[in-house]
Amino acid sequence: MRFETLLRRYPVCSFFALAFGISWGGILIVMAATDFNLLDLRPLDTGLIFVLMLLGPSVAGLALTALLEGRAGFHRLRVRAARWRVGFCWYLVALMTMPLLLLATLWPLSIFLDPAFSPRFQWPLFAIGLVAGSFEEVGWTGFAAPRLLHPIHVSEVGVKRSSFSWRGSPLIAPGFCFLRPILDWVQLFPIVRPTA
Repeated sequence: MRFETLLRRYPVCSFFALAFGISWGGILIVMAATDFNLLDLRPLDTGLIFVLMLLGPSVAGLALTALLEGRAGFHRLRVRAARWRVGFCWYLVALMTMPLLLLATLWPLSIFLDPAFSPRFQWPLFAIGLVAGSFEEVGWTGFAAPRLLHPIHVSEVGVKRSSFSWRGSPLIAPGFCFLRPILDWVQLFPIVRPTA
């Protein structure tokens, strides 16, 4: 089987393998260069690890979009990124919930425990968080999520169930028979999943 055929047949698995391979492969290289000593990491090393964590999903998503869908895939990605599915207020709630919870937690801690907990807003960290989140989401919600949410055709259910039963049969060996109800339950996920 050719590599491109494998990617086309299993795009989500390919995405996860590539995303984690890029991120963790790069992180392991950086860690090996520092002899896996987490206590003596320099700011350059931690910054490089942070960048590698972002590169995995985004590079994997963009590379697979280019390979599997070409320009049409990039156009769909741009359209999905610009579409607002809910009102502005809900985006504001999503963006402000965590900062407000942190504020509500840190203020009492700074009053009753230690002033070191006093909340301080850091613009550079805010900017890094926005850029990092946007960059990483290109892969997760731009490539993986639409494929994970794609409804399964009824004719595929039997094929997927028989394929799962065949591959999962070693788990149902006499020593593992307690897993049978769990495996049957997990197999129903693609069947009963709600679709929009």
